[in-house]
Amino acid sequence: MSSLFFFSRLIISLGTFLALTLNAVPRPHGSQLFPRIESLPDSYGALGLFLCAIILLVVFSGLDLKITKKDFPCLLASSLITFLALISDSFAQYSSFRGITFSFSTILIFFLKFGVFAFWGTIFVKAALRFSKSFFEMENLQGTSVSKELVKYFVFSFLIIFLAWLPYYIVFFPGTPTWDGLTMINSAAGFWPPSNHHPYFFSCFFALVLKLRFWIGDENSFACLSGILFLFEILLYTISCLLIRISVPTLRQWVYFLFPLFFALVPQFPLYAQAIMKDGLYASSFALFSSTLLALVMVTKRQKNNNVGLIVLFFISAFFLCFIRHNGIFVVVPTALFLIGYLGLQKSKSCKPLVMSFCLLLFLVLSSNYYLKNVLHVKPSPTRETFALLGQPIAKAWMENKHSFDASMLKEMEKVFYDSEKILTDYNPQLYDPVKHQIRKEASPKDVAQLAFKVCKQFPKSCIKGLISHSYLYFYPFANNNVMAPFYWWIETGAPNIGKFKLQYTFSSRWRERVTNYGYIWVEKMPFSFVTRPYLPTYLAILLGVLIIFRRSAAGMILVLPIFLTLTLNILSPVNGDFRYQLPLLAVVPMMILWLVMFGQEGSTKVQKKILLTRA
Repeated sequence: MSSLFFFSRLIISLGTFLALTLNAVPRPHGSQLFPRIESLPDSYGALGLFLCAIILLVVFSGLDLKITKKDFPCLLASSLITFLALISDSFAQYSSFRGITFSFSTILIFFLKFGVFAFWGTIFVKAALRFSKSFFEMENLQGTSVSKELVKYFVFSFLIIFLAWLPYYIVFFPGTPTWDGLTMINSAAGFWPPSNHHPYFFSCFFALVLKLRFWIGDENSFACLSGILFLFEILLYTISCLLIRISVPTLRQWVYFLFPLFFALVPQFPLYAQAIMKDGLYASSFALFSSTLLALVMVTKRQKNNNVGLIVLFFISAFFLCFIRHNGIFVVVPTALFLIGYLGLQKSKSCKPLVMSFCLLLFLVLSSNYYLKNVLHVKPSPTRETFALLGQPIAKAWMENKHSFDASMLKEMEKVFYDSEKILTDYNPQLYDPVKHQIRKEASPKDVAQLAFKVCKQFPKSCIKGLISHSYLYFYPFANNNVMAPFYWWIETGAPNIGKFKLQYTFSSRWRERVTNYGYIWVEKMPFSFVTRPYLPTYLAILLGVLIIFRRSAAGMILVLPIFLTLTLNILSPVNGDFRYQLPLLAVVPMMILWLVMFGQEGSTKVQKKILLTRA
């Protein structure tokens, strides 16, 4: 080992150790060299030491640490992720840029950490893509054995998920009617005025099943409803795993079994599956939608035949997304339009039936909205629910610059808000509800947008801080949302219609608390929290997006489109980093990792072909 090699690697390892240490050790109070930063969890420091040990092994192992021109996509994605994570780190501590701009030393530390983490992020992505080559292995998939293998895989996937989830259903029997679930039941059953705040037709399904209470009692009717949701979600996840295997038949056999194991082991899936609410079923429908999209794209590459079965699955999953949650239409329509265009360019016979099914879906959505409004006279969803990305920056600017608002802006504030003074006391940077409840019901989107434009033009820094404070948890691995719990089970004193139903759980609350606390471990303790927190799908999406753009893959852009649309809708949602909104993206994490491997392999194959052609 040459002295130049040794000292260069020593400098890299020392710089990395310094950056990790500065990021993990709490700063002393009142120090001028380092600003005071609240103590991070012990797991953060443990992670830093663990990474240091791994990095030292990698550094002195002789691995090529050079970043070449072909590594630029990985470097760009790693730099973007690092930048967002470090900005989020500052907002996690101060809700501002103070952790970066406090002094000259903090600025230097920021650039040190940025350089180190961006560099190692690139190296680790390169190493992961290189290691993933061993996952790909061409196999003989011809003959009748194919169908038998697929049937075995389907049965295995269903059973492993069912058996892993069954204890959750038993402990929480007859199911957890959450606040939103009971609100849906109240609206459709006539206990409250009918409202489309939650999709009314899906609420009617809840109420229809619960009509069985007049014959079999409250507990059994709730058990039927939760059981239907429970089994249906298992079925959707199982079909999703099967479609992944059909789409990419060249993986090693053991890799396919990781997909159902992921759904079986992560407790957030069964906790939401047994709950009477829309979020669990929406997440499983999104997984089916994404896997069907993958199957349509990959099968079309191999053959141009008419894949009627996949078209039917695509229509069913798209229908569920649109009728389970209002936001689903904003995911389905752009994705379907791009998919139709792609299949048309590929001259696939699946294009025409896809167009027909898409037109049918639009007809069902539009006609149902007309029927709700003009025939059933169901109260529409309030528009102020969608103003989070405008309301939070306005509130932040109002708090920091109240006395700098001119007369015209104050007049606009009175036009939009009932009591703007109450925002000063109730404002929560992670929760839009305190601002939402002060927005007048008659305020139009145009009024709110005009006010936001004027305020942000006058106070851009405050608006940027308000925007980041409302969304940074989607980019930050070391913090959870402290407003909404990852999962709520039945709260006897807080249910909105406790007088309407009488439920007696089979197990005592002590057992339910233990199971719920186990679920909390997966969002609070390392290393489990690195799988379930909202940042992971965001980082994977950024890596995928950058790789796909540089690979110029139209198919890849279609595959990641619903993920980016869902992520955008999550950022627009009223709660920063809420696990209910995170669940659909968590459900496609295994698929995103698979796509990352696929596009990484595709890129390396193209590079190898160019090298061979050049040598020839």
